[in-house]
Amino acid sequence: MLRVRRLFGTKVQGQLGTLDYRCFFVSQGDEIASFWKDLSLTVKNKYDEERYPLLHFVNEIPKGSTLKMEVCLEEPWHPIKQDEKKGVPRVFKAGPIPFNYGLLPQTWEDPNHVVPDTGFPGDGDPVDVVELSDEPMGIGSIAEIKLLGVLAMIDQGETDWKIIGIKASHPKAALLSCESRSFVFSSCCVFSDSKC
Repeated sequence: MLRVRRLFGTKVQGQLGTLDYRCFFVSQGDEIASFWKDLSLTVKNKYDEERYPLLHFVNEIPKGSTLKMEVCLEEPWHPIKQDEKKGVPRVFKAGPIPFNYGLLPQTWEDPNHVVPDTGFPGDGDPVDVVELSDEPMGIGSIAEIKLLGVLAMIDQGETDWKIIGIKASHPKAALLSCESRSFVFSSCCVFSDSKC
C-alpha cells in the first residue's frame, strides 16, 4: 500500500459531464493507482491539536458543482466517473452543492453488517465526506482533513455515513473541535479486508 502522497496527480479520459469521463489516480512514477485502495486512511505521523490522526480525503465533487461524480468500485483502479441513472448522467437538482464532497480511502460500509446505532446495514460504498473549506477542490484532489463530526443517514433502508471535515491547513481548523471523534474512530467506519 502506498502511504506517502506528496507527489501524485490525476489522468483524465473523456469529457466532463459525459458517461465516458474517468479521472484516474496517478502515483509517483506515473503509475495508475486506486483512490480507494492505494491511499491510506490516516496521514502517517500527522495529528490535530488533540492528537487525533488527520485523514486523507479524496474529492469527487467540487464545491459549486452540479455534476454527481463518484469513485467506481466496479472498474479496475476505481476511477472517479460521472454517476448515472438509466444511462443518463446524474446531477444535483437542488443546484450547486455548497461544499466539497468525496470519500475516505480504505473504508467501506458493509451491506452485510447491521449498524447498531441505525438498525440498518451499510450501503456498500466508501464512507462519504462533506469537506467545509471555502475553496472548491478539483475532482481527484487529495487533502489532509481534520474530523469535525459524523452524521448517519438512512437512504432507502441503508446506513449512509457522512463525515464532516475541514482541510487541516484551513486557517480556522485549529479553532474547531468535535466531541464525538472517539465514537467516529471506534464505531462509524466499517473496514473490510475482503472488499478494500
